Amino acid sequence: SIWMPRDRQAEHGTSESSKQATWARVSDELRSQQSLASVTNDPFRGSRLLRGQWDGLTDFVDTVWESVEEFNDTRESDATVDAAVLARIDALVGPVPTVEEFQPYLETFADVWAVYHKNHRRRARRVDGLEVKALGSTAANCSSAAVSSRDPPDEEDEASASAREAHFSVPHEFFSANFSLEQHQIFRQSLETSVEKEFEIQSELAGYLDLVEISLFEQIRIAQKDELFDSLASLGEPLQQDLSGALAVIAQLRGQLRAAQEHQLRSAMAVGRLARRKERVQEVLHCLDCLDHVRQCQPSITMLLQGQDYVTALDLMESTMAALDTSLKGVASIKPTAKRLGELQDSFDRAVELEFVHHSSEAVLQLQPGEEGDSPQAAASGVRGAHRLRRLCQCLARRQNLRKALNPTLMKILMSQLKKAIKTHAKTLLEELNQSSAGTLCDQDPDDEEAPVPEAAQATQRAPSPRPGSNPPEGAESKEEAAQKPQAPAGEGGHAAAGISAALCALSFDSFMEFWKRLLAFVANLAESFCRYAALVQETSRELAAESGDPELSAELLRLFEVTISSALKIAGALLQARQAEHQSLKLVDWQKFLGITNGALEQVRIVRGSCRLSSAPGDAGVDVQAGLRAIMYNQTKSIIEEFHQKCLLQTKTVLEQERWERVEVPVQYKQILARMLGQECAALQPQRSAAKDGQEQGEGAAPDEQSQQPTTERYLHVEGSHFLVVPAVLTLLQLLGDYVKLCLDFGELAAEVVQRMCMLLRLFNQRAQRLVLSGQAVQHQVLKKITAANLALSSQCCGLVGQILPLMRTRLEEITHSSGKGAQAAARGAMVSALLGDLSTIASEYAEHRNALFGKLSDLLRDRYEVHSRKWLSAPHAEAKGDPGMWEGEAATAKDQQGELQLGEHEALEGLVKDVTAMYRVLLKNLNYDSVRKIFARAFEDIASRFEKRLLEDMKAPTPPYEDRIGRSLGDRLLLDLAYLQRELEQLTGISTPLQRLLCDLVQHLQNNLACDDPLKRLHSGVLEVLQRAGRLPSP
Repeated sequence: SIWMPRDRQAEHGTSESSKQATWARVSDELRSQQSLASVTNDPFRGSRLLRGQWDGLTDFVDTVWESVEEFNDTRESDATVDAAVLARIDALVGPVPTVEEFQPYLETFADVWAVYHKNHRRRARRVDGLEVKALGSTAANCSSAAVSSRDPPDEEDEASASAREAHFSVPHEFFSANFSLEQHQIFRQSLETSVEKEFEIQSELAGYLDLVEISLFEQIRIAQKDELFDSLASLGEPLQQDLSGALAVIAQLRGQLRAAQEHQLRSAMAVGRLARRKERVQEVLHCLDCLDHVRQCQPSITMLLQGQDYVTALDLMESTMAALDTSLKGVASIKPTAKRLGELQDSFDRAVELEFVHHSSEAVLQLQPGEEGDSPQAAASGVRGAHRLRRLCQCLARRQNLRKALNPTLMKILMSQLKKAIKTHAKTLLEELNQSSAGTLCDQDPDDEEAPVPEAAQATQRAPSPRPGSNPPEGAESKEEAAQKPQAPAGEGGHAAAGISAALCALSFDSFMEFWKRLLAFVANLAESFCRYAALVQETSRELAAESGDPELSAELLRLFEVTISSALKIAGALLQARQAEHQSLKLVDWQKFLGITNGALEQVRIVRGSCRLSSAPGDAGVDVQAGLRAIMYNQTKSIIEEFHQKCLLQTKTVLEQERWERVEVPVQYKQILARMLGQECAALQPQRSAAKDGQEQGEGAAPDEQSQQPTTERYLHVEGSHFLVVPAVLTLLQLLGDYVKLCLDFGELAAEVVQRMCMLLRLFNQRAQRLVLSGQAVQHQVLKKITAANLALSSQCCGLVGQILPLMRTRLEEITHSSGKGAQAAARGAMVSALLGDLSTIASEYAEHRNALFGKLSDLLRDRYEVHSRKWLSAPHAEAKGDPGMWEGEAATAKDQQGELQLGEHEALEGLVKDVTAMYRVLLKNLNYDSVRKIFARAFEDIASRFEKRLLEDMKAPTPPYEDRIGRSLGDRLLLDLAYLQRELEQLTGISTPLQRLLCDLVQHLQNNLACDDPLKRLHSGVLEVLQRAGRLPSP
């Protein structure tokens, strides 16, 4: 309640009723000015189901029933209503439904109702809970207010209820001071949802507005009733006076407090200023002392640098710089001194770097043990000047200049010194070799006519003399010019290199082998020396890594090692390159020894590289230090193989041009060559071992000559169960192929080059042999008078032998390639060799085509002989027939054939044909196998049959005599008798029995088809054919 004066309390009681009436009129007026929805909407009733006051349709029906009962009670109490009107109303409204009657309808939206009820149940419960909580607090307030207030309690409860309804029903976001319309929740949902719930949203918003209005009206009414506004207006002046007095007292208290603080703190502030001044004076004195110390250190540092005491100078320099960075930081007068110290630092860095590079070059190139004064650890490391190097490394590491000193400074100096060292060592080796050769000559007897010539002189004598008028090769000079030419000083690089190259070219291969071995040993020792040096530097840098902050130097040392050794091997490769012309004429065995020495030295370098314990930087695969030398060796090996290949080509051409294509016996060593070439050494040696064992078991009493007598030659060369006759040219080819296979074994890295050149050799042999035999160039070159069937047959045997060997040799070469090595390079090399080996199949097919062409040529020879004899056989008439023609009737001819008295009366031209066929058969069977002979004759007989038919189609004359219109006397019968003669004479050639039977069948068929004519002199009588077939003189169809 609000306090009022006593006089006004009486006045308040009298006017209370009039105020209530006035407030009712205002409320009605405000409501009349609102919208229809505001006037008709009851915030306390409204849509209870939507506001959560009804939990379901059952509550709604119960409410309806309650309303109905109330209405009935009212209607019964009201006696003025006519009963007839009530009956009509009941009939119009109908009976009130129950919940069970709504059950079918409720089941249609049961799922939707469950979701809706679940979504709205929480808010209803929350509102109920808040209402209960608010009711408790409001009840307490109302009970306290009822003591002092004279208003009735029901009015206070009604006002509190309206306030609670407005506070808890309206969402809290509407009470926020920052609330705006665009922040409403409706704008966060879809438009479709807003449209669907438009009526519900409008009704809910209208209810909120009504609740707020009613709550405001109630609050204003209560305030008017308690005369709050009048009390505030009457008490305004006293409140202002009280506030002004309070403010004046507060200002006076603040002034007193400020004066007390100033008086107490003034002395303390003076003491602080004096302490600070003393501290600053001490700092100035310290700076002056440091400045004097810094100025006095500069001459000392200069003297230490002159005396090369770099460690002490670095310590003094670091302490001075630390003073500049800490104690004298920001002092303007110290700038000139700092500048001079910076210059001293630069001088120190240059001096230490030069000293480090000098000692490093000596430690790497001067292959000597440690000097006196070194520590025991340094002496044990084997590095020259190890103690000095360690101290220099420490200085560079502390200055963080060690990496820059290694690369590029040391690298550049080391490369120039390395080139000089290798040239000096090469000259020393050449002088030692020359002195040893001269000493060998002095040891010989001067009167001995067979004294050996010096190696240099031998090399000069073996070198081919230039043709008259031609220029000498580049870099070459005569012995007189070399003797008269003065020695170039060591400092002149170009003349010195030319002198070393000339001296190397004058060495024999054995002397050069010794030179090369010692030179590679020098490079290997250089690698070991560098590893010791790298270990020393790396150990020193690791000791100071925590202090200096330098990263790991393994990558830089490894890079320097790779560049140094790679350059040394390149220089050695340049010396090797100078002898390329001399090495081209080397034997493969000598060059293989040279490669063995070189690969051994390179392997030693690789082992030394692995023992250095140096690791490359991440992502850096490193450098192959042997790549340059291996490239030079590869090129020289390739040139030696090319030279060998050219010799093989020349030898093959020479052998083929001199080849007479006559059969020779096969020496046993060629059998061994073939076995080695195909990887069948064990199979080839097993028969020899068993034969030697059998000879030993025959007894010790056998004569030595009988035990030593073993077959040295064989008639055939056996390959995979096939037997081949050979000529000298093909034996030479086998020997050369064996050499190529051995090259693939010995030089696996060049297997592709070897296989490529081997294919060239095989094609050359095939093409030259084809031109010499098939094209007849052997006759043109007057090596042979003519190309005989035996020459053709032996040539086909050579082609068959090579075609049989090539697949086996391809398999052998693939095995060699796969076993040559592992890794990516070996796999790539194997893929290249496999691709080249695929060309062997093409070459084998070329040899097969050559062989078929030779078979065709032999068939053509048979056909040509038939043409010669058929001109007379089918053109000249037969001799007059003898005997009784009646013998072809009945069994007389068969009986005479059995008695050997049957006379065929063959044409005289057939004797020559039989003789030529028999001779060809014997020649071919002597040089070929049965299958080849059968194939040649089958092809020839096919051509003969076709030509015979073609001749029968032409106009053949049948004069009388000797042809008559009688059985056994017509042209057709006489030709049948000729075929019977061929059957009788050639049936002894058993190797061609099948082609011969086919030929006779074809000839008989052609006679039957072409001589069954109306001309009685040419007619073929079937009786003669039947008699000959029964007698076995002609084959039956």
